[in-house]
Amino acid sequence: MSASRSDIAAQATAARPFSERREKLMLLLANRQGMVGLVLVLAFFASAIFAPWLAPYDPNALDIPVRLSGPTWDHWAGTDSLGRDQFTRLLYGARVSLGIGVSVAFLSTLIGVTVGVLAGFLGGWVESVLMRLTDIALMVPPLIFLIIGARMMQDKLSGGAIWPLIFLVTVVSWMTIARVIRGQVLALREREFVEAARALGAKKRRIIGRAILPNLIGIITVNLTIAVAGAILLESTLSFLGLGVQVPTPTWGNMLDSAKSFIETEPYLVWFPGLAIVITVLCVNFVGDGLRDALDPTQRKT
Repeated sequence: MSASRSDIAAQATAARPFSERREKLMLLLANRQGMVGLVLVLAFFASAIFAPWLAPYDPNALDIPVRLSGPTWDHWAGTDSLGRDQFTRLLYGARVSLGIGVSVAFLSTLIGVTVGVLAGFLGGWVESVLMRLTDIALMVPPLIFLIIGARMMQDKLSGGAIWPLIFLVTVVSWMTIARVIRGQVLALREREFVEAARALGAKKRRIIGRAILPNLIGIITVNLTIAVAGAILLESTLSFLGLGVQVPTPTWGNMLDSAKSFIETEPYLVWFPGLAIVITVLCVNFVGDGLRDALDPTQRKT
């Protein structure tokens, strides 16, 4: 009888994580804004991945006779000042803008989580050094740093390389999540299950991996979505200022930069890349809100 009771207890313990995951999934599916945002974001990513098969033209093909023609059946988003198809360039621009956004989100989150966990869990001089470095990084105006850094790497950006932008935007994007994670770890390291692990002689690496990090998944996941949106905006800002990836490589930001001379005469050149940026960022934020509500219902908006 005791064996059967222990088996039942073990089964209940094993089933609890599954039921919790199922409940969180149902909460996410019930969030209409989050699901609409997720569908549109996936559509944008799919269009970027399959751009070579979806695009009707070469993104850099010139067709001077049809330059500055508005949206037509042949050119759904019109053509620019060199006759290049805007819809095609939007698809290829999504590859760069979204690629930078996702890369920066993962790298900045990785750095921020590492700094926050080490500072919060180890404490002492490690915390002091890491947090002072974080404070110094927060004191630097991000846009000024990005402008100076982009100027210094202009020769590489002129060749169409995107890694300099990924590096620069990552440098100014990791501090906030580091401070958030540190605060959470400070609270978690005093919890009973962490104290129990210490009492059993578990090493610090094991405690962090088995007890601390699993309780940070929700915060990390939500931060990833927010970081994607922020990185897209920063890349678009730099490209609009002429400091990002240079033409002919299309990005949504440098398409806006190329169109600024035609805002009054050919406004469609601004509408389409501008709407792509706004809709993508808005939808990513919707997904982030949905994930936050599902992973932490206590933070749900009323």
